[in-house]
Amino acid sequence: VVVVGRIETSTIDPWAKDQAAFVLSEAPLDATNHGDRPGHDAANCPFCKRRAAKADATALVQFRDDQGSVLPIDARTLLGLRDNQVVVVRGQGQVNEQGVLVISATGLHVRK
Repeated sequence: VVVVGRIETSTIDPWAKDQAAFVLSEAPLDATNHGDRPGHDAANCPFCKRRAAKADATALVQFRDDQGSVLPIDARTLLGLRDNQVVVVRGQGQVNEQGVLVISATGLHVRK
């Protein structure tokens, strides 16, 4: 998957202590241009439906080692990240038992 999001949440600290992991909230509308694509049908788009149903869609992003364990270093230190940055994350996505999208990240880009 590839997702765009902002490192922030409205209810919890987005940073995992001593882990290369953080929570993304849905990107601001002006950061994606998602609905501007030719042929886009918001009524049948799963992303637009989710946006309409849930105002604070989130994903957990984790950077893992070769054995599958989350790297034991704060993501801010490892990746030079900070609160409220808009980032593009690439990786393998899976929805866990609690319904949270968990992304095992393989790439990251910080939008300026």
